[in-house]
Amino acid sequence: MINEIKGNNIILREQKIEDVKFFIYWYNQPLVMFQCGFTKLTDEEAEKERIWNRSY
Repeated sequence: MINEIKGNNIILREQKIEDVKFFIYWYNQPLVMFQCGFTKLTDEEAEKERIWNRSY
């Protein structure tokens, strides 16, 4: 099974707990929130739960 796909400008891989701080920063940016339809800020606990409980 392939764990990640690398291209010239992108790397696709499964999200990891180590990524939580990046997602908190990124998802709390006003422009990103607007473009993605987010209506409330996120925090560390919410992002950890989202990564751990994702459905396949």
